Amino acid sequence: MRNDALRRIVGGVILATVAALAGVTAAAPAQAVSPSTPATAIRRLTLPDAPVTVETLADAHGNVWNLEERGISMAHDGVVTYFRDPAGRYNWGFALDPQGNAWYTNDDQTSGARFVTRITSTGQRTDYAVSLSGGISAGPDGTMWFIGAQGGVLRISASGGMTAFSTPQITESTFSSDGTLWFGADTTLGWISPSQVSAVAGTAAISEAGHSMIVAVDGSVWFADGGGVGEITPSHVVSEFEPPGSSYIASNLVQGSDGNIWFEWATLGKVAKVTSSGQFTSFDVGGLSGNMVLGPGGDLWLSDALPNPAQGLTQLDDVVRISSAGAITRYRVSIDTIALTLTMSPDGTLWFQSQDDGRSFTTAPSFTATISSDGVIQKLVDNGIFAGGVAFDTEGHAWTLDYMARTLDELQPISTSRVSGTDRFGTSVAIARQNYPQTAPIVFVASGINYPDALSAGPAAAAMGGPLLLTSPGSLPAVVADEITSLAPAKIVVVGGPGAISDSVLTQLRAIAPTTRVFASDRYGTSRAIVREFFPNGASAAYVATGSNFPDALSAGAAAGAHGQPLLLVNGSATTVDTATADLLTSLGVKHLTIAGGTGSVSAGFATHLSAIAPTTRAAGADRFSTAAAINEAAFSGSPVDRAMIANGLNFPDALGASAWAAATKSPLFISGTSCVPSRTIGDIIDLTASAVTIIGGIGALSANVDNLASC
Repeated sequence: MRNDALRRIVGGVILATVAALAGVTAAAPAQAVSPSTPATAIRRLTLPDAPVTVETLADAHGNVWNLEERGISMAHDGVVTYFRDPAGRYNWGFALDPQGNAWYTNDDQTSGARFVTRITSTGQRTDYAVSLSGGISAGPDGTMWFIGAQGGVLRISASGGMTAFSTPQITESTFSSDGTLWFGADTTLGWISPSQVSAVAGTAAISEAGHSMIVAVDGSVWFADGGGVGEITPSHVVSEFEPPGSSYIASNLVQGSDGNIWFEWATLGKVAKVTSSGQFTSFDVGGLSGNMVLGPGGDLWLSDALPNPAQGLTQLDDVVRISSAGAITRYRVSIDTIALTLTMSPDGTLWFQSQDDGRSFTTAPSFTATISSDGVIQKLVDNGIFAGGVAFDTEGHAWTLDYMARTLDELQPISTSRVSGTDRFGTSVAIARQNYPQTAPIVFVASGINYPDALSAGPAAAAMGGPLLLTSPGSLPAVVADEITSLAPAKIVVVGGPGAISDSVLTQLRAIAPTTRVFASDRYGTSRAIVREFFPNGASAAYVATGSNFPDALSAGAAAGAHGQPLLLVNGSATTVDTATADLLTSLGVKHLTIAGGTGSVSAGFATHLSAIAPTTRAAGADRFSTAAAINEAAFSGSPVDRAMIANGLNFPDALGASAWAAATKSPLFISGTSCVPSRTIGDIIDLTASAVTIIGGIGALSANVDNLASC
């Protein structure tokens, strides 16, 4: 490790600490990098109608479905599409088939007719008239099964063929991998294969059907019975196991990683597991709410609904965890809440939703939280009244329904960190150190007091493999001088004329490394000079932004640099393209141009003349924040990123250095106001699957709410 690198690590900690205690600014290093902290990007969508069920279901095509009173909605990429039912229908109960079609049951409130309806993701609707009233389930082979509430089963094949079966009232059911429906009804266990054309395939006598049934990995079916559990093997041999001295009903069967079957004795406040030979082991956990899931390490997770004074448990725990070795761990997120739903995410994180247990479901506030595999609890979002479970889409994003508020939240846990300095110059140094912790072959220096020269310099710095640092016009800040010395560049490039950066600063820089100046008579000429100098081999595309204001060019510079393209500043109020700009774009050989900003920034006439040079598109929004989002949407669409950056869009200094860093790391740079992140930006961060967000600047530039990705 170089001595100056070691100085950064050790000296940086000491000096920053001393400066903080003394209330003074240390000469170097005046920067800070906050550790990564967990946050949640939340995109909130409003449903067009009142939900009927609390379930949210995700299909294999990235769509998330919700059943509502008079139709069904499908959310995809932040857009909700609503498929409305014919007038007079009322819906209840739905499922998704493996092809991603939604199926649900509905009644005609006028005629009394009953239907099972299939809706494709494109809105194609098929109604099947039925005589039963009940629920619908999807078999693994795409066959749909309609189970009557008072008895009877209707099978609907993928081609729409319907077959009815006569059964008693079914209380528990499941599917085996070949699509066979297994069910328990009264004192009968039955099964119907997908190929059956009339009668039930077979039945077996049991003592009493319960309310839970699963298929084990060996193909046997386990079921709850009147006082314990039972098993029927693939060869239809039935065994029933009842713990000694117990007549309590078992429920919520789950197979453990060791092959044993876990189940609840809710009235006893116990969880038990049974082996295939009928040996029982029980655990006292308190009052249970009927939610159990298995973690990837074989641990059982369950929710605690009621205190159990008989066991000395007088306080609720949101979640209880039983390890594969039998150790019990309790997790408490909030006082006087109960965990209503538990869902295990694809990465092994437990998601759950809790609600105040002292009020009714329609008045009690609820929230969504997670517990990591190593036991770290994170409260993610307040859902309002009555949250309805968590579903995971194909990208691993979590979706949760607020039943009463009619909103659907897409949640993506993200780590946020902050890079800042004691002032704009220190922040530019802190940014440089993130991408160039040792040395850099070249360093660009621009004025930190005004913005134009630095805007085009960002993509150029990224193209040349160096950082962009800021200076005051009359003197080089000590923190910047120290950083450049530490980077030991072979060359320093000053962008802007003597009016922007004085010759005395040039003299200071030349004492560190060979230094050249790139400038012209005005900001537009300087921009052209930068592009001409540092894109000597031309460019297949380029970005164009107004030079009379900074917001549009901040994100555009990062987007341009990420794709190896220049950013050219123009007089956007002009109605025609000036000759110098046209000649430069022609000499670059661009095949496409992107205008950053609306017609208020770059006029329609200017855009028309640009299109005569190369095909031209415009990325614009209603304000500076949505314009930045539009730029990033166009530049990074279909290209997932590891990191996104957010800088203050009401002022320019922090974003100038960040533009070069974002360009070099192919990261989108968004802008926001001081206290919150625009909702469109949150949606873009989710769509880009960014796992980290870096906040640029101190608390005065972007408040702590931005660290938490608070939306507005």
